[in-house]
Order: sequence, then C-alpha cells, then structure tokens
Amino acid sequence: MTWKPSAVNATLAGSGCYPVMGAAPQRILKFPVGRVARPAAVGASRGQIWRGRVRELAGRALSRIGAPGAIADCEFKDAVTGQAIQVQVGALCVRLSIDGRDYYFDRFSGRYDGMGSAL
Repeated sequence: MTWKPSAVNATLAGSGCYPVMGAAPQRILKFPVGRVARPAAVGASRGQIWRGRVRELAGRALSRIGAPGAIADCEFKDAVTGQAIQVQVGALCVRLSIDGRDYYFDRFSGRYDGMGSAL
C-alpha cells in the first residue's frame, strides 16, 4: 500500500512528499505581487512623493521597452569587501572592473559582451 498526498494539505498535495510524524498540515502564505507606493523618506513632501512616483513609472516603461540604463564613470572601494570597483563608459561599450577583472557591456543595448583581465 502506498501513501497518497491529501488534497486537504496544500503543501503536500501532488508533491509526492511523505508527511513527517506529528506534523500538522501547513497553510501556504502568498506574498503581495506588487510593491506598496509610499515615500522613501519620512516626512517627504507631496512634490517629492509625486516626483518619485513619476520616476518609477518612467523607469518601468523604459525597462518594458528594453531601453538600456544610464551609468556614469565612477571608481570606489567597497568598505565591506575591500574590492576596488571601477566603471568606465566608452564610445561603444561600458567596462566594469572589479579587482582587475574587466566585464564589458554594449553601451547601447546593455548586453554582456565579454570579459578580460588587466595586465
């Protein structure tokens, strides 16, 4: 005789898993799909709230059509990991350098283009 999962216990139904002795049936929790629209800073003005919402909507629209993101040249050292990180924007590609290891991305599409290392 083989054990079949119970339809009452949604966590085991159809999974083929065997119940643990003495375990009570569990209920599956569903998390909200979208984020809640709220200001990032406490005490933000209405203008700051609307400006943030407009920026987010514009960013979502640009992501949906596949537009590449904008990035500027910068260089910094991560205080937690100690890694030296550098970003350089060229005419045709963007170079991300992490501890001497270079990662290249197409400037216009944002697609990964290859990697190399500094000599």
